[in-house]
Amino acid sequence: MRLLYFFLILFCIPSSFAQDLHYTQYDKLLSRYNPATNAHIESTFRFGLNYRMQWFNLPNKFSTVQLEGAYKVQEGPLKNFTTSIYFSHDMVTKTGLSNLGFNIGGAYPITFKNHALALGINLGLIYRKIDMNNRSFPSQWNLAAGDFDTKTSNNENYGITQKIMFDLGAGISWKSTFKSGDLNLGLGVFHANRPKDGIARDNSRLGVLYNAHIAYKLFLKNRKYSIEPKLRYQYLDKASEMNFGLEGNIYLQPSSPEKAQNAIIVGVLGRAGFKRTYDAISPLVGYKYQQFSALLSYDVHIGKFRTDFGTSSSVELTLLYTISSKKVYYYGVPCGIY
Repeated sequence: MRLLYFFLILFCIPSSFAQDLHYTQYDKLLSRYNPATNAHIESTFRFGLNYRMQWFNLPNKFSTVQLEGAYKVQEGPLKNFTTSIYFSHDMVTKTGLSNLGFNIGGAYPITFKNHALALGINLGLIYRKIDMNNRSFPSQWNLAAGDFDTKTSNNENYGITQKIMFDLGAGISWKSTFKSGDLNLGLGVFHANRPKDGIARDNSRLGVLYNAHIAYKLFLKNRKYSIEPKLRYQYLDKASEMNFGLEGNIYLQPSSPEKAQNAIIVGVLGRAGFKRTYDAISPLVGYKYQQFSALLSYDVHIGKFRTDFGTSSSVELTLLYTISSKKVYYYGVPCGIY
């Protein structure tokens, strides 16, 4: 069993360089989804926190934390311009591989009638580190002892063990509002400058990540309910990932007109890809209380990983909080003289 886990981690380390972070609730933190979609937020401030624990019933886990904040200008020459800050940290326990990311971004919508075309950009840094202490490799296997000898040279060329890289991302997003619902589609591009990564091997670079998405939020029964079919497709270095599913809302009447509407959130999502088997089915539940939302999803893996290694699930939690402008606008209304 120990040897089985060794080959699992040996496979995951290079895959982490070739692939990128992935999430079940992929569209909740907008900077990582598509920088341009920040322009579509309806509040003045928007804050988000996402935590994902992947393969939590195995000894070598993947954990990821994301933080996001966005501010939409409400008046002046930059009205509707949205600035954002995004932070992420992921780590593979017991392997020493970690990535720390920080981005600042901007997005602006061009609106006409019920349509909005938004453009966005992210500028950031990635700090990548791998701790080679106490790691073992096939060349260190001691047949006589039946174990790994970490004092023996591993014959691996990882270049350096830590690196800071400049990262560039951009996106375009289209949103249309109709009587029946809202349509959103777009394309996000990450690692557009292909940062040089000397850890994986000399002169290697991160691949460009393409993220295409479409969703339609349909309102029913005088907006008492909504159902949102959605689809996202990611492509990076010949590796693809496709997320799809339905998310629904049951809207509850607020206690007073000035308060925001509450909602019960339910959904089911799937993850697969072209030329690969289905990965997971993910039920999702959540609740929106005025400006605060909490969503929890649970990945039930159904692909080859489950077959080879038994039950291996993931859990993901997202918290969102919005603040609307409280500025009071006064308007002069002409009236008759009595």
